Parts: sequence; structure tokens; C-alpha cells
Amino acid sequence: MRKKHFLRLLITSLLLPGVSQSQQLTEVKEVSLTQPPTAYSLDSENNIFLGYVNGNLEKISSDGVVDSRPFSLPNQSSITLVEAQNNRKIFLFYRDIQQILILDRFSTIPKRYDVFSYGISYAESACISPDGTFWIAENNPQRLKKIDPLRNSVIHEVQYNLGDSISIMRTFGNLLLVADENGLQILDQFGNLNGTIELKGISFFQILNNQIYVTYPNGLLKVDPYKPEILEEITIEAFNSKKAILKLDKQFAVVDNQKITYYSVTNQKD
Repeated sequence: MRKKHFLRLLITSLLLPGVSQSQQLTEVKEVSLTQPPTAYSLDSENNIFLGYVNGNLEKISSDGVVDSRPFSLPNQSSITLVEAQNNRKIFLFYRDIQQILILDRFSTIPKRYDVFSYGISYAESACISPDGTFWIAENNPQRLKKIDPLRNSVIHEVQYNLGDSISIMRTFGNLLLVADENGLQILDQFGNLNGTIELKGISFFQILNNQIYVTYPNGLLKVDPYKPEILEEITIEAFNSKKAILKLDKQFAVVDNQKITYYSVTNQKD
């Protein structure tokens, strides 16, 4: 963690034409990473969870302290997606081995679910719903299946015309959010398409205060999932070509291959 220094960066709001809001970003700290992360998530307490290609899951506290005891699978398969919003039941998806894993805070033994047991030949991605069910995106044929893991059964199935390469998918209330090579696809609770934010290269998104914060090569977008439309765009050098930009309470945590850089946000007078 190096000595902090200060950056004055301009964030231009696109919320209303001709209206801009200036804020100052101040770099406050860096946390070095041992290897490039492959998956990212944030829990309700602003702890960051990173998945790695060797199967390790690392927790970094809101103060930037790295947990010295990462979770690891013995098969060392790469973590494709991690969802830690509910940090009592962390959801992991492994595309390479077609498995879902639930890390239950109250159980020492993770719960494993094999994708093929639901009649799926190959899953491109998967995510967990607030009610504990799973959405699984099957690649060939292209189908979305909703799984009840308690009954070990498929409870809903729908064909879809999303892209071939899904980088991340998450649920938000009754919505299913899917980022593929065409952009951010917003679907309803039955898997029907509500709308699309056309955008290339989405690597991460998070949901905060009923809005979606989308990381893409030029920076960060704030999206209203209900209309849907882009509310704000932040294109500054510190946000360019990053793996993930995590919005914390009064900070941004910017993830790249080697480190996480934390920036505080303060209002700046004109």
C-alpha cells in the first residue's frame, strides 16, 4: 500500500442536458493483488470478493485488509462469477467444470450443484435469485432455465436470443440482468426481454440504490433498469480499461490485474 496522493478528476453528469456536476476524486490507498482476478462482487458491508483462475476466493474488507485465509477448491478451477451481496450465502459459478457452489456461512461444507443434473449440456453463465433459486443460461440450445435447488428441479424455462458470450448475469428484484457481447440485456421475471443498453465490452456491473453501475472499456455508466436508459457516464483516465469499478458508499474501488485502487469522492465547488 503506497503513500497516498491526490488526483483532481472531473466527473461530468449526463443526467440533464447542459447540467454538470463536478466532483473530486482523491486516491487514498492501493491494495496489491497476487494474480489477475476473474470475478468480482461486493457485499452489503462493502467487502470486496475476488475470484481467481486457480479457484481461490479472496475477501478484502471495506478497510482494504486482505483476508489471509482465502477459500479454495481442490480442483483449482477458475471462478467465472461470484455473487456475495448476501454474504451468508455466497454464490460461485465455475464454467470450466459446470458447477455451482454455495458457501453457507452456517455450514463448513459448501453445497455443490452440477449443471448437467438439470438437463443442461453446457451453461454459459448462472446466477442466484433473492428467493434462492438459480437462473442458468444454456448455450446450445439457447435457453434460460430457472432452478429450484431444494427440489432439484427446473421450475421455468424459456428460449432466448441473447449473445453467445455472457460476461456476467445477476438478478435485481424481479429482473434478470445479462451482459453479453451486444450490451446489457434487461429481462423480466419470466426471462422475457424488456430492453437493451447497447454497449460493447462490459466486464462488470453492480446494483446500487435501484440503479446499475456498468464497467466498460471507456469507464463507468449509471443505468436506470426500468426505462431502460443511461443516466450518467464517467469517462476519466483512472476508470479507463479496468476490470471492475465498484461503487462504495463514498468511494470507488477500481480493480485491474495487479491492484485495487480506492478513490474517495468529495463535492468540489465551481
